[in-house]
Amino acid sequence: MATIVYLDVEDEITIAAARIRRAGQPRVGVVVPFGSRVATSRINFRLLAREAVDAGRLARIAQGDPDAEVRRIAVGALGYAADGGVAQALTRALADGNWIVREEAAQTLGKLRLRPAIAQLVLAMEDPYWQVRLKAARSLGQLKAAEGVEALVATLGHSISNLRKEAAIALGEIGDARALPALEERLDFPIVVKPAAQGSALGVKFARTTADVPAAIVAAFSYDTKVLLERYVEGRDLAVSVIDGPGGPEALPIVEAIPHEEHFYDFEARYEIGRTAFVCPALIPPETTARAQELALATWRTLGCAGFARVDLMAAGDELTVLEANATPGLTDTSLRPLAADAAGIDLDAFVARVLDRAGAAAAA
Repeated sequence: MATIVYLDVEDEITIAAARIRRAGQPRVGVVVPFGSRVATSRINFRLLAREAVDAGRLARIAQGDPDAEVRRIAVGALGYAADGGVAQALTRALADGNWIVREEAAQTLGKLRLRPAIAQLVLAMEDPYWQVRLKAARSLGQLKAAEGVEALVATLGHSISNLRKEAAIALGEIGDARALPALEERLDFPIVVKPAAQGSALGVKFARTTADVPAAIVAAFSYDTKVLLERYVEGRDLAVSVIDGPGGPEALPIVEAIPHEEHFYDFEARYEIGRTAFVCPALIPPETTARAQELALATWRTLGCAGFARVDLMAAGDELTVLEANATPGLTDTSLRPLAADAAGIDLDAFVARVLDRAGAAAAA
């Protein structure tokens, strides 16, 4: 077992903690007094709270020690101290001048389920350090704090993927009807939730109500570090394949995907045989075909595509909406690109030869 020794120095405590090594040996405790100001990587907070000091003395250390690492460890130990004054001490720690102390406090408040600190945790969602915000989001979820929903929803657009995911999980844990209005104010349902990358409709979920959003976001994060929430466009699902050539990019005949049963075209509808019909050329008016192909070519040029790609659109009456561009569409028997090439009279050998010729010409240029 790790050895932890506690030493009193003048009227303050010097806590000797163990830096635990795991090198195929039993745990060894290396005594490191805080007086030497050596930071420790792993602390047994439970033992510290039970054997070292009472909560009052831990609270004084958490607030007054000049070393931020000492304050952080004291805050963590307060999570195991049976004392009614712990909430106040942890709340004060949320305003500490060092972010590692604020992070520990945010985490400990959730672990103790201290509801009086919810307002301070909501404020911590604006902390300049994302690590503090992540622990605050986790604690708000543990507390099922509907008061934090607006801050959590705003965090769904943060640049740090781990923080976005934690906010989504917290929203799911809250699961409270009081949380729904904050989402409904920002989002127009139904919406599409999907990974920013990937293909084949992997990770794509359709949220019909606010209650569907957290689970959909968590599922999308399984495939990418960025998640998109898009306005759902009801209409016909069109795919326009584009291939480069000597005279520039060429749009091939359009493929329409028509799910037989599902209202939404998801991964299962895409790949389970018999779930979706693929029609090529799509049975749409000639003017719609021309505009869809023009949009696909404009998307190709805007994104700087090369070789071949596929642009997916939705047709709602006369309105066409570009959903996304797939820079590496599939070439299998169930892929949409071969259907379009076949309709254009381009077999697989000719298609591959054309792509390779253009790649060679680009490399030589």
